[in-house]
Amino acid sequence: MGSVDVNPMPEVLVRPRSGQAASFVRNLVVLSLVLVVATLALYYPVHQFPFINYDDRDYVYENPQVESGLSWATVQWAFTTSHAENWHPLTWLSHALDCQLFGLTPGPAHDVNGLFQALNAVLLFWVLLRATGLQRCSRLGYCPPLS
Repeated sequence: MGSVDVNPMPEVLVRPRSGQAASFVRNLVVLSLVLVVATLALYYPVHQFPFINYDDRDYVYENPQVESGLSWATVQWAFTTSHAENWHPLTWLSHALDCQLFGLTPGPAHDVNGLFQALNAVLLFWVLLRATGLQRCSRLGYCPPLS
């Protein structure tokens, strides 16, 4: 009985030949830009939203360390506190930078968060692409069976 050479993942990305490289890179750039535009379109309405009472009070508008903006004292505080029962220094620093740049205006701070979400979507796409080698699965976030 002989073995059958079956390629279980025919879409696996291999290093493209020189003529295909430009097309391959162009497809990845286009897919990344589509992700950015779709994410920004999804988050666009948040620009007009106010801060909410869920946790923004503790995190931003009633937090004197964050309201004071980004400084060395804020950096030290962010890395040594568990204010609001959490330890997340990058969140504190991000909010402090937002306060430094925009004051307590929620619109621009929400816009910055939308940019973070868009960058995160592209990062996830690239990580999944690198992990699976499959553009189709990386775009969808799961791998449907081939028909």
